[in-house]
Amino acid sequence: MRVVIRADDGDEIAIDVDDLATEQSVLRLELQNTTFAEPAEYESVTLTVKRARELADALIRMSDAIEMFHDERRRQIPIGAIPIGSVADLSASLDGPRDQ
Repeated sequence: MRVVIRADDGDEIAIDVDDLATEQSVLRLELQNTTFAEPAEYESVTLTVKRARELADALIRMSDAIEMFHDERRRQIPIGAIPIGSVADLSASLDGPRDQ
């Protein structure tokens, strides 16, 4: 079995499981960089089922943390509150109110 995911930058991530891997309870995670390399470069990592689940869990937790950060950021900046002006004004708006 092979699952391929195309990353936003064009690279591919493939997860391979064959008969031998199934017997050994491992899977191979293969990263293919197609953007800059000619021919494409491959890097692979062999993971046990336990480590693959840990990696999947870590990816989900980090994705959730990033989404939570952006959701919190959106709640702090009301629509229309960002002034039109210099980059410094925009940066100050994104940093939030400052105590003086």
